[in-house]
Amino acid sequence: MESLKQNMEQKLSSSGTRDKLKVLLQQRLMETGWIDNLKAHCRDEIKRKNGVTNVNIEIASIPENVKGEVLLEIKQFLQRELENL
Repeated sequence: MESLKQNMEQKLSSSGTRDKLKVLLQQRLMETGWIDNLKAHCRDEIKRKNGVTNVNIEIASIPENVKGEVLLEIKQFLQRELENL
């Protein structure tokens, strides 16, 4: 099972799909305002704590629609690859 996982991870990288998924995720997070909201939250926490030393930020969960879209892309990639085995 571990070798299958490693094989799929390798194919994900070598096919360029991993990079495409990163771009898709970043685009969707920007479109939803998630990245800007996280940056604003970090700035507020740093100001509130008077510097970064004492800041502990809980990262907001990724919107479900974005998570679902990226997971669907991964699932489709895996299905295509498994069909070709």
